[in-house]
Amino acid sequence: MGRLQQRGLVSYAIPKLFDNDKFKLTYTIFYDNSLDVATFTSQRLEGKISLRQQIGNSGSEPGTRPGPSSITYRIDFRRVKASNFANDFSPNLVPLYSQPARVGGPGFTYIRDKRDNPLESTKGNYTTLDGFASSAYFGSQADFGRILTQYSSYYAFGGKGRANHQYVFARSTTLGLEQPVRNTIVLPPGQVCPGAETSCPEISLIPLPELFFSGGGNSHRGFGLNQAGPRDPSSGFPVGGTALFVNNFELRFPPVTLPYLGEGFGFAIFDDMGNVFTAAHDMLKGLLRWHQPNPAQCLQFTTVQAGSVVTVPGPYNSCVSSFNNSGYDYTSHALGVGLRYKTPIGPLRFDFGYNLNPTAYLSGYTSSTSPTTPFVPQRLRHFNLFFSIGQPF
Repeated sequence: MGRLQQRGLVSYAIPKLFDNDKFKLTYTIFYDNSLDVATFTSQRLEGKISLRQQIGNSGSEPGTRPGPSSITYRIDFRRVKASNFANDFSPNLVPLYSQPARVGGPGFTYIRDKRDNPLESTKGNYTTLDGFASSAYFGSQADFGRILTQYSSYYAFGGKGRANHQYVFARSTTLGLEQPVRNTIVLPPGQVCPGAETSCPEISLIPLPELFFSGGGNSHRGFGLNQAGPRDPSSGFPVGGTALFVNNFELRFPPVTLPYLGEGFGFAIFDDMGNVFTAAHDMLKGLLRWHQPNPAQCLQFTTVQAGSVVTVPGPYNSCVSSFNNSGYDYTSHALGVGLRYKTPIGPLRFDFGYNLNPTAYLSGYTSSTSPTTPFVPQRLRHFNLFFSIGQPF
């Protein structure tokens, strides 16, 4: 229980199903209430039945360790709700996103762990693949498929091969895709219905808590927590997307002894790149862009000086259209340095990231905004500081 998140979980497990130690059956009831981003509060009540199959040896034989691979088959059913929206969140979108939604269907998770040490990996690799299908046949109110995969690898070199005296080059790639089907659709930021329609009773959206979010000390360190991706044009807050790509490179230096502070300290330099995208086709275009397409036409449109709005002549309509459709489809890059302090539960970690191309976005734009009622363009900060326990990946 905390100020930003309250979570409870009850599970019942059969560790050796049918007296076979390769199979584990688990029943789980899960509740989570968390302020995911400044946009909304996410509430989730979930029930799940999962069957985990160990691939390889089980670790029960003398002299062996648990097999590095497993696959879990599951049936999920949950009720998700977004609430406590920002006061200036687009009012037309609140009714669409705030309704409680049932999400249910089959899924699986594959894990292959070849790391030498999960807390301080120096060699090997780690792979996860998670798939889920939300379907009306399982009581779901939104029909969509999701796949999320991560591959991380670690290489030690230098230090004449001595443990704790080597450099470690670590890299990780995360890719996520969601595909709506049937009457479920994806809408650009701030848009209520497809095309020029004003009422959409026969369509459904992927619930806001089910979308991808990114940014923070364990994903893209060029953004604050969950601050990457498309944004609501009224409030300026992130609204997630159905496509995610993040790639991390990190060079970890051998431990050093610092004057007056002692041993156990280490340093790292890193490069993070990627973003959250509205849809998969936006991601394909965005991976080839290293900057937002023409953000200057909005940043120069209005300025705020001494409490008053000063309007600068500019292409108003194309500015709004750009940010609502393709203004967030680009790859954001961040460079940074990190300080680590070794503890028994993993390193205490301070990371300082500098975003080379921070996001520009709209704030205060609504469907009734006109050139005589200007909005306020803004830009995220370049510098971000994170504190955490454990390596980022």
